[in-house]
Amino acid sequence: MSAMSRRLVTIPASIRLSLFFFALFFVLGVYMPFFPVWLSARGLGAGEIGIVLAVPMVVRIVTTTFTSALADRFGAPARAILVFAAAALFFLLCLGAVDGVVLITVFLASLAVFWMPLAPLVDALAMAVTRRDGADYGRMRLWGSLAFILANLGAGWLVGRFTGDIVFWVLVLGFSSVVLAATLLPRLEPAASEGDDAPLGTFLKRPAFLALLAAGGLCQASHSFVYAFGSLYWQTLSFSGTEIGALWAIGVIAEIVLFSISGRLNARFGPAGLILAAATAAVLRWAAFPFLSGFTAFLAVQVLHGVTFGATHLGLVHHVARSVPERHAGAAQAFAVTIVTGASALSMGASGPLYRAFGGDAFFAMAGVAVGAMGLVALSLVLKRRRERAAA
Repeated sequence: MSAMSRRLVTIPASIRLSLFFFALFFVLGVYMPFFPVWLSARGLGAGEIGIVLAVPMVVRIVTTTFTSALADRFGAPARAILVFAAAALFFLLCLGAVDGVVLITVFLASLAVFWMPLAPLVDALAMAVTRRDGADYGRMRLWGSLAFILANLGAGWLVGRFTGDIVFWVLVLGFSSVVLAATLLPRLEPAASEGDDAPLGTFLKRPAFLALLAAGGLCQASHSFVYAFGSLYWQTLSFSGTEIGALWAIGVIAEIVLFSISGRLNARFGPAGLILAAATAAVLRWAAFPFLSGFTAFLAVQVLHGVTFGATHLGLVHHVARSVPERHAGAAQAFAVTIVTGASALSMGASGPLYRAFGGDAFFAMAGVAVGAMGLVALSLVLKRRRERAAA
Protein backbone atom coordinates (compact mmCIF):
# COMPACT_ATOMS: atom_id res chain seq x y z
CA MET A 1 0.00 0.00 0.00
CA SER A 2 1.41 3.42 -1.01
CA ALA A 3 1.88 6.28 1.45
CA MET A 4 -1.00 8.12 -0.22
CA SER A 5 -3.27 5.09 0.13
CA ARG A 6 -2.38 4.75 3.81
CA ARG A 7 -3.22 8.42 4.41
CA LEU A 8 -6.59 7.98 2.66
CA VAL A 9 -7.45 5.02 4.86
CA THR A 10 -7.16 7.30 7.89
CA ILE A 11 -9.82 9.65 6.47
CA PRO A 12 -13.26 8.36 7.54
CA ALA A 13 -15.27 6.89 4.69
CA SER A 14 -18.19 9.15 5.58
CA ILE A 15 -16.06 12.25 4.95
CA ARG A 16 -14.89 10.95 1.57
CA LEU A 17 -18.47 10.21 0.57
CA SER A 18 -19.57 13.65 1.78
CA LEU A 19 -16.96 15.22 -0.52
CA PHE A 20 -18.31 13.24 -3.45
CA PHE A 21 -21.91 14.23 -2.69
CA PHE A 22 -20.77 17.86 -2.51
CA ALA A 23 -19.02 17.70 -5.90
CA LEU A 24 -21.86 15.79 -7.59
CA PHE A 25 -24.61 18.14 -6.45
CA PHE A 26 -22.50 21.19 -7.15
CA VAL A 27 -22.69 20.13 -10.80
CA LEU A 28 -26.45 19.73 -10.56
CA GLY A 29 -26.79 23.13 -8.88
CA VAL A 30 -25.07 24.74 -11.86
CA TYR A 31 -26.73 22.62 -14.55
CA MET A 32 -30.38 22.92 -13.55
CA PRO A 33 -30.77 26.71 -13.50
CA PHE A 34 -28.00 27.77 -15.88
CA PHE A 35 -27.44 25.14 -18.58
CA PRO A 36 -30.32 26.67 -20.60
CA VAL A 37 -28.44 29.98 -20.41
CA TRP A 38 -25.39 28.32 -21.97
CA LEU A 39 -27.52 26.70 -24.68
CA SER A 40 -29.00 30.08 -25.51
CA ALA A 41 -25.51 31.58 -25.72
CA ARG A 42 -24.66 28.83 -28.23
CA GLY A 43 -27.47 30.07 -30.45
CA LEU A 44 -30.25 27.57 -29.70
CA GLY A 45 -33.84 28.75 -29.73
CA ALA A 46 -36.47 28.09 -27.08
CA GLY A 47 -37.90 25.04 -28.85
CA GLU A 48 -34.45 23.53 -29.39
CA ILE A 49 -33.50 24.16 -25.75
CA GLY A 50 -36.64 22.32 -24.63
CA ILE A 51 -35.70 19.30 -26.71
CA VAL A 52 -32.11 19.27 -25.47
CA LEU A 53 -33.13 19.59 -21.80
CA ALA A 54 -35.42 16.56 -22.12
CA VAL A 55 -32.49 14.34 -23.12
CA PRO A 56 -31.01 13.60 -19.65
CA MET A 57 -34.44 12.70 -18.26
CA VAL A 58 -35.06 10.27 -21.14
CA VAL A 59 -31.58 8.77 -20.71
CA ARG A 60 -32.17 8.36 -16.96
CA ILE A 61 -35.40 6.46 -17.58
CA VAL A 62 -34.07 4.27 -20.40
CA THR A 63 -30.48 3.46 -19.46
CA THR A 64 -29.68 4.13 -15.78
CA THR A 65 -30.78 0.77 -14.36
CA PHE A 66 -28.86 -1.05 -17.11
CA THR A 67 -25.64 0.96 -16.71
CA SER A 68 -25.81 0.67 -12.92
CA ALA A 69 -26.24 -3.10 -13.24
CA LEU A 70 -23.06 -3.15 -15.36
CA ALA A 71 -21.33 -1.18 -12.62
CA ASP A 72 -22.48 -3.73 -10.03
CA ARG A 73 -20.72 -6.42 -12.05
CA PHE A 74 -17.41 -4.67 -11.40
CA GLY A 75 -17.79 -5.81 -7.80
CA ALA A 76 -16.02 -2.58 -6.82
CA PRO A 77 -18.47 0.36 -6.70
CA ALA A 78 -15.85 3.07 -6.20
CA ARG A 79 -13.93 2.01 -9.31
CA ALA A 80 -17.10 1.96 -11.39
CA ILE A 81 -18.01 5.44 -10.15
CA LEU A 82 -14.55 6.73 -11.09
CA VAL A 83 -14.80 5.26 -14.61
CA PHE A 84 -18.27 6.74 -15.12
CA ALA A 85 -17.23 10.15 -13.75
CA ALA A 86 -14.19 10.29 -16.04
CA ALA A 87 -16.34 9.32 -19.05
CA ALA A 88 -18.87 12.03 -18.14
CA LEU A 89 -16.09 14.65 -18.01
CA PHE A 90 -14.79 13.49 -21.40
CA PHE A 91 -18.19 13.85 -23.06
CA LEU A 92 -18.70 17.24 -21.40
CA LEU A 93 -15.48 18.46 -23.00
CA CYS A 94 -16.70 17.08 -26.33
CA LEU A 95 -19.98 18.90 -25.82
CA GLY A 96 -18.16 22.19 -25.45
CA ALA A 97 -16.39 21.67 -28.77
CA VAL A 98 -19.48 21.25 -30.97
CA ASP A 99 -22.23 23.50 -32.31
CA GLY A 100 -25.76 22.92 -33.50
CA VAL A 101 -28.69 21.24 -31.86
CA VAL A 102 -27.99 17.77 -33.30
CA LEU A 103 -24.39 17.44 -32.12
CA ILE A 104 -25.16 19.08 -28.78
CA THR A 105 -28.00 16.61 -28.25
CA VAL A 106 -25.82 13.63 -29.18
CA PHE A 107 -23.00 14.57 -26.82
CA LEU A 108 -25.34 15.57 -23.98
CA ALA A 109 -27.01 12.16 -24.32
CA SER A 110 -23.57 10.49 -24.18
CA LEU A 111 -22.69 12.55 -21.12
CA ALA A 112 -25.98 11.63 -19.46
CA VAL A 113 -25.40 7.88 -19.95
CA PHE A 114 -22.46 8.11 -17.54
CA TRP A 115 -23.61 11.03 -15.39
CA MET A 116 -27.08 9.77 -14.46
CA PRO A 117 -25.93 6.53 -12.72
CA LEU A 118 -23.53 8.39 -10.40
CA ALA A 119 -26.20 9.38 -7.85
CA PRO A 120 -27.74 5.90 -7.36
CA LEU A 121 -24.30 4.27 -7.35
CA VAL A 122 -22.96 6.57 -4.65
CA ASP A 123 -26.21 6.16 -2.70
CA ALA A 124 -25.62 2.40 -2.76
CA LEU A 125 -22.01 2.85 -1.64
CA ALA A 126 -23.03 5.25 1.13
CA MET A 127 -25.62 2.78 2.41
CA ALA A 128 -22.97 0.03 2.46
CA VAL A 129 -20.75 2.29 4.58
CA THR A 130 -23.74 3.08 6.80
CA ARG A 131 -24.31 -0.63 7.49
CA ARG A 132 -20.64 -1.47 8.11
CA ASP A 133 -19.33 1.59 9.92
CA GLY A 134 -22.47 2.94 11.57
CA ALA A 135 -22.24 6.15 9.52
CA ASP A 136 -25.31 8.32 8.97
CA TYR A 137 -26.41 8.45 5.31
CA GLY A 138 -28.34 11.69 5.81
CA ARG A 139 -25.36 13.53 7.26
CA MET A 140 -23.33 12.54 4.19
CA ARG A 141 -26.10 13.46 1.75
CA LEU A 142 -26.78 16.89 3.30
CA TRP A 143 -23.49 18.12 1.84
CA GLY A 144 -25.00 17.59 -1.59
CA SER A 145 -27.94 19.84 -0.73
CA LEU A 146 -25.58 22.48 0.66
CA ALA A 147 -23.49 22.34 -2.52
CA PHE A 148 -26.63 22.77 -4.61
CA ILE A 149 -27.44 26.07 -2.89
CA LEU A 150 -23.86 27.35 -3.11
CA ALA A 151 -23.67 26.43 -6.80
CA ASN A 152 -26.94 28.28 -7.48
CA LEU A 153 -25.58 31.41 -5.83
CA GLY A 154 -22.04 31.22 -7.20
CA ALA A 155 -22.97 30.40 -10.78
CA GLY A 156 -25.70 33.05 -10.71
CA TRP A 157 -23.14 35.66 -9.69
CA LEU A 158 -20.74 34.56 -12.44
CA VAL A 159 -23.44 34.59 -15.13
CA GLY A 160 -24.44 38.10 -14.05
CA ARG A 161 -20.83 39.30 -14.13
CA PHE A 162 -19.72 37.59 -17.33
CA THR A 163 -21.72 35.87 -20.11
CA GLY A 164 -23.61 32.60 -20.50
CA ASP A 165 -20.44 30.97 -21.87
CA ILE A 166 -19.01 30.90 -18.33
CA VAL A 167 -21.53 28.18 -17.42
CA PHE A 168 -19.64 25.57 -19.42
CA TRP A 169 -16.37 26.23 -17.62
CA VAL A 170 -18.04 26.09 -14.22
CA LEU A 171 -19.46 22.69 -15.25
CA VAL A 172 -15.99 21.55 -16.30
CA LEU A 173 -14.70 22.59 -12.88
CA GLY A 174 -17.59 20.74 -11.26
CA PHE A 175 -17.14 17.49 -13.18
CA SER A 176 -13.37 17.63 -12.62
CA SER A 177 -14.12 17.85 -8.90
CA VAL A 178 -16.41 14.82 -9.22
CA VAL A 179 -13.57 12.82 -10.80
CA LEU A 180 -11.14 13.92 -8.09
CA ALA A 181 -13.62 13.08 -5.33
CA ALA A 182 -14.24 9.67 -6.96
CA THR A 183 -10.56 8.80 -6.52
CA LEU A 184 -11.04 9.24 -2.76
CA LEU A 185 -14.10 7.01 -2.36
CA PRO A 186 -13.79 4.03 -0.01
CA ARG A 187 -12.99 0.76 -1.78
CA LEU A 188 -15.57 -1.76 -0.58
CA GLU A 189 -16.38 -5.21 -1.87
CA PRO A 190 -20.09 -6.17 -1.79
CA ALA A 191 -20.94 -8.02 1.43
CA ALA A 192 -22.42 -11.51 1.13
CA SER A 193 -25.99 -11.93 2.36
CA GLU A 194 -28.87 -14.37 2.30
CA GLY A 195 -30.31 -14.78 -1.20
CA ASP A 196 -27.16 -13.27 -2.69
CA ASP A 197 -27.21 -15.63 -5.66
CA ALA A 198 -30.73 -14.64 -6.71
CA PRO A 199 -31.03 -12.41 -9.78
CA LEU A 200 -31.98 -8.77 -9.40
CA GLY A 201 -35.48 -9.34 -10.77
CA THR A 202 -36.30 -11.61 -7.84
CA PHE A 203 -36.19 -8.63 -5.50
CA LEU A 204 -37.58 -5.97 -7.82
CA LYS A 205 -40.79 -7.85 -8.60
CA ARG A 206 -41.91 -8.35 -4.99
CA PRO A 207 -45.31 -6.60 -4.65
CA ALA A 208 -44.59 -5.01 -1.25
CA PHE A 209 -41.27 -3.67 -2.51
CA LEU A 210 -42.86 -2.23 -5.64
CA ALA A 211 -45.81 -0.70 -3.77
CA LEU A 212 -43.58 1.31 -1.43
CA LEU A 213 -41.34 2.27 -4.34
CA ALA A 214 -44.39 3.52 -6.25
CA ALA A 215 -45.52 5.44 -3.16
CA GLY A 216 -42.18 7.26 -3.07
CA GLY A 217 -42.40 7.87 -6.80
CA LEU A 218 -45.83 9.50 -6.47
CA CYS A 219 -44.69 11.59 -3.52
CA GLN A 220 -41.74 12.97 -5.48
CA ALA A 221 -43.92 13.39 -8.59
CA SER A 222 -46.26 15.61 -6.58
CA HIS A 223 -43.45 18.21 -6.54
CA SER A 224 -43.42 18.53 -10.34
CA PHE A 225 -46.03 21.27 -10.46
CA VAL A 226 -44.18 23.56 -8.05
CA TYR A 227 -40.88 22.85 -9.82
CA ALA A 228 -42.40 23.83 -13.16
CA PHE A 229 -44.71 26.68 -12.19
CA GLY A 230 -43.94 27.66 -8.60
CA SER A 231 -41.90 30.72 -9.56
CA LEU A 232 -44.44 31.81 -12.17
CA TYR A 233 -47.28 31.41 -9.68
CA TRP A 234 -45.45 33.46 -7.07
CA GLN A 235 -44.83 36.15 -9.68
CA THR A 236 -48.60 36.42 -10.20
CA LEU A 237 -48.83 37.16 -6.46
CA SER A 238 -46.38 40.07 -6.98
CA PHE A 239 -43.48 38.47 -5.10
CA SER A 240 -40.06 39.92 -5.92
CA GLY A 241 -37.22 37.89 -7.33
CA THR A 242 -35.50 38.00 -3.94
CA GLU A 243 -38.63 36.69 -2.22
CA ILE A 244 -39.01 33.88 -4.74
CA GLY A 245 -35.35 32.95 -4.26
CA ALA A 246 -35.89 32.87 -0.51
CA LEU A 247 -38.88 30.54 -0.92
CA TRP A 248 -36.74 28.06 -2.84
CA ALA A 249 -33.80 28.42 -0.46
CA ILE A 250 -35.83 27.82 2.72
CA GLY A 251 -37.02 24.51 1.29
CA VAL A 252 -33.48 23.27 0.70
CA ILE A 253 -32.37 24.51 4.13
CA ALA A 254 -35.22 22.51 5.69
CA GLU A 255 -34.07 19.50 3.67
CA ILE A 256 -30.55 19.88 5.09
CA VAL A 257 -31.92 20.05 8.64
CA LEU A 258 -33.93 16.87 8.11
CA PHE A 259 -30.91 15.05 6.65
CA SER A 260 -28.89 16.04 9.71
CA ILE A 261 -31.24 14.05 12.00
CA SER A 262 -32.13 11.32 9.51
CA GLY A 263 -30.39 8.54 11.42
CA ARG A 264 -32.73 8.93 14.39
CA LEU A 265 -35.78 9.35 12.16
CA ASN A 266 -35.05 6.20 10.16
CA ALA A 267 -34.37 4.19 13.31
CA ARG A 268 -37.71 5.26 14.76
CA PHE A 269 -40.03 5.24 11.75
CA GLY A 270 -38.36 3.08 9.09
CA PRO A 271 -38.71 3.59 5.32
CA ALA A 272 -42.50 3.14 5.23
CA GLY A 273 -42.97 5.59 8.10
CA LEU A 274 -40.75 8.18 6.43
CA ILE A 275 -42.60 7.96 3.12
CA LEU A 276 -45.98 8.05 4.86
CA ALA A 277 -44.92 11.18 6.77
CA ALA A 278 -43.72 12.74 3.51
CA ALA A 279 -46.97 11.95 1.70
CA THR A 280 -49.05 13.33 4.56
CA ALA A 281 -47.00 16.53 4.63
CA ALA A 282 -47.32 16.79 0.83
CA VAL A 283 -51.12 16.63 1.04
CA LEU A 284 -51.06 19.48 3.58
CA ARG A 285 -48.47 21.49 1.63
CA TRP A 286 -50.15 21.36 -1.79
CA ALA A 287 -53.69 21.73 -0.43
CA ALA A 288 -52.61 24.88 1.41
CA PHE A 289 -50.99 26.59 -1.60
CA PRO A 290 -54.18 27.86 -3.32
CA PHE A 291 -55.36 29.50 -0.07
CA LEU A 292 -52.14 31.42 0.61
CA SER A 293 -51.26 34.89 -0.63
CA GLY A 294 -48.66 36.34 1.75
CA PHE A 295 -44.92 35.81 1.61
CA THR A 296 -44.62 34.81 5.28
CA ALA A 297 -47.33 32.16 4.92
CA PHE A 298 -45.63 30.63 1.89
CA LEU A 299 -42.27 30.74 3.67
CA ALA A 300 -43.74 28.70 6.54
CA VAL A 301 -45.32 26.14 4.21
CA GLN A 302 -42.13 25.81 2.14
CA VAL A 303 -40.40 24.50 5.26
CA LEU A 304 -42.42 21.32 4.65
CA HIS A 305 -40.14 20.64 1.67
CA GLY A 306 -37.71 19.16 4.16
CA VAL A 307 -40.27 16.45 4.83
CA THR A 308 -42.03 16.12 1.47
CA PHE A 309 -38.78 15.74 -0.48
CA GLY A 310 -36.19 14.83 2.16
CA ALA A 311 -38.16 12.14 3.99
CA THR A 312 -39.25 10.58 0.69
CA HIS A 313 -35.67 10.39 -0.55
CA LEU A 314 -34.44 8.92 2.72
CA GLY A 315 -37.27 6.41 2.80
CA LEU A 316 -36.60 5.22 -0.74
CA VAL A 317 -32.83 4.87 -0.28
CA HIS A 318 -33.24 2.93 2.99
CA HIS A 319 -36.08 0.84 1.56
CA VAL A 320 -33.94 -0.32 -1.35
CA ALA A 321 -30.92 -0.94 0.88
CA ARG A 322 -32.99 -3.13 3.23
CA SER A 323 -34.64 -5.08 0.43
CA VAL A 324 -31.82 -5.89 -2.00
CA PRO A 325 -28.36 -7.47 -1.44
CA GLU A 326 -25.29 -5.29 -1.87
CA ARG A 327 -24.23 -7.05 -5.07
CA HIS A 328 -27.35 -5.58 -6.75
CA ALA A 329 -27.43 -2.33 -4.76
CA GLY A 330 -26.42 0.07 -7.52
CA ALA A 331 -28.93 -1.29 -10.03
CA ALA A 332 -31.69 -1.41 -7.41
CA GLN A 333 -31.10 2.22 -6.37
CA ALA A 334 -31.09 3.13 -10.08
CA PHE A 335 -34.37 1.28 -10.56
CA ALA A 336 -35.87 3.41 -7.78
CA VAL A 337 -34.55 6.54 -9.50
CA THR A 338 -36.14 5.35 -12.76
CA ILE A 339 -39.53 4.92 -11.05
CA VAL A 340 -39.30 8.39 -9.52
CA THR A 341 -38.15 9.98 -12.78
CA GLY A 342 -40.88 8.29 -14.81
CA ALA A 343 -43.59 9.38 -12.39
CA SER A 344 -42.18 12.91 -12.26
CA ALA A 345 -42.01 13.11 -16.06
CA LEU A 346 -45.69 12.19 -16.34
CA SER A 347 -46.60 14.67 -13.64
CA MET A 348 -44.48 17.37 -15.27
CA GLY A 349 -46.19 16.72 -18.61
CA ALA A 350 -49.59 17.19 -17.00
CA SER A 351 -48.51 20.36 -15.18
CA GLY A 352 -48.69 22.64 -18.21
CA PRO A 353 -52.31 21.87 -19.14
CA LEU A 354 -53.31 21.94 -15.46
CA TYR A 355 -51.77 25.36 -14.91
CA ARG A 356 -53.38 26.77 -18.05
CA ALA A 357 -56.77 25.44 -17.03
CA PHE A 358 -56.77 26.02 -13.26
CA GLY A 359 -53.84 28.25 -12.33
CA GLY A 360 -52.89 27.89 -8.66
CA ASP A 361 -55.88 25.65 -7.97
CA ALA A 362 -54.02 22.91 -9.84
CA PHE A 363 -52.02 22.36 -6.63
CA PHE A 364 -55.07 20.41 -5.45
CA ALA A 365 -54.23 17.83 -8.13
CA MET A 366 -50.77 17.43 -6.61
CA ALA A 367 -52.38 16.92 -3.21
CA GLY A 368 -54.42 14.14 -4.84
CA VAL A 369 -51.22 12.53 -6.12
CA ALA A 370 -49.88 12.59 -2.55
CA VAL A 371 -53.08 10.96 -1.29
CA GLY A 372 -52.39 8.16 -3.77
CA ALA A 373 -48.91 7.81 -2.25
CA MET A 374 -50.46 7.40 1.20
CA GLY A 375 -52.68 4.61 -0.12
CA LEU A 376 -49.71 2.81 -1.66
CA VAL A 377 -47.79 2.96 1.64
CA ALA A 378 -50.75 1.27 3.33
CA LEU A 379 -50.89 -1.33 0.55
CA SER A 380 -47.17 -2.06 0.90
CA LEU A 381 -47.58 -2.71 4.63
CA VAL A 382 -50.50 -5.10 4.01
CA LEU A 383 -48.54 -6.97 1.34
CA LYS A 384 -45.48 -7.16 3.57
CA ARG A 385 -47.51 -8.68 6.42
CA ARG A 386 -49.05 -11.24 4.08
CA ARG A 387 -45.61 -12.25 2.83
CA GLU A 388 -44.29 -12.58 6.37
CA ARG A 389 -47.26 -14.73 7.40
CA ALA A 390 -46.83 -16.94 4.35
CA ALA A 391 -43.14 -17.42 5.17
CA ALA A 392 -43.82 -18.24 8.84
